[in-house]
Amino acid sequence: MTMTVQHYDIKFKPFNHHLSYPIKVNGTQISLRKGFYCYILIKDNVMGVGEIAPLPGLSKETLDDVKEELSKLTAIKLPLKPSPFEQRYFPIFSKLPSVQFGIESAIVMALSSPSTLKCHQFIGSLQTAPTSYPSPIIKFKIGRAPMQDELNLIKRILKQNNNIKFRFDANHNLSLSDAKTFFKDVPNHHIDYIEAPCKTHQEEILFERESKLPIAIDTPDDITSIPAYCQHLIIKPMIIGSVFTYLNRIPKHVTCIFSSSYESIIGLTGITNIASYISPEHYHGLNTNHIFKHAPKNQSSYLKALSLTESLDWINTYGPS
Repeated sequence: MTMTVQHYDIKFKPFNHHLSYPIKVNGTQISLRKGFYCYILIKDNVMGVGEIAPLPGLSKETLDDVKEELSKLTAIKLPLKPSPFEQRYFPIFSKLPSVQFGIESAIVMALSSPSTLKCHQFIGSLQTAPTSYPSPIIKFKIGRAPMQDELNLIKRILKQNNNIKFRFDANHNLSLSDAKTFFKDVPNHHIDYIEAPCKTHQEEILFERESKLPIAIDTPDDITSIPAYCQHLIIKPMIIGSVFTYLNRIPKHVTCIFSSSYESIIGLTGITNIASYISPEHYHGLNTNHIFKHAPKNQSSYLKALSLTESLDWINTYGPS
């Protein structure tokens, strides 16, 4: 049996996007997102676009690594039967995660229609809490302010809307004792999951064992290290690279929640299209486009991927380096 193969030419275009304000990622301050747009073409016709942008402070590769890799990439080929979506399989085009993601998302754009995903609301601190909550799912980073102040905000939000569920992220800021105290005062049925609740892995094990609350793990390097109690896996495609290869190793009981690495709308489009195949029914963490100077500041509880034409128009308007 002969396998059908699609050949694509591949080209890249550098970009620099300024942020509205500096952000810190694991101690690295970022005020500019740099990277490349990836175009796959058939006979000079662009078929799909992706984004390649390693995130300083989190990605293992650097922009210089990416530049060297891209200098060697001029074409790719993709087996089309069976469908890569049905089989959750893509060839490995690059060992650099950001490059692999950029190519995969360009291919997905070429082979599918634009998708729409539900997105959760995000509260980074007491000062960034919105006055209304269009999404029934809120991610709240805790352990940054006095515990009682954060608990008071939770109570106020639930008084405004008793249907809300929280995704808490403690960023390993809480001791086991503090985690037990904090979540004793939050009604369990309003907790969707808790990410990185305690300072150490051993404390997290004890916390889960005693509380029985749902725990989420954020983008582990080694997929085989996911603890048995993990119910939710947060996936950052720019960091892991081959999403479909990664997913094939995830236990079936684990829910996949997709998250951004501060990509532009082109990268968010790629994540949206891929996530729509994997877990379209869930709320994802993709409401980060507002951080760019050129982006609208209002956030919706839904994110619609751009079409190919919209993507090319957007790059022509905002993409020049």
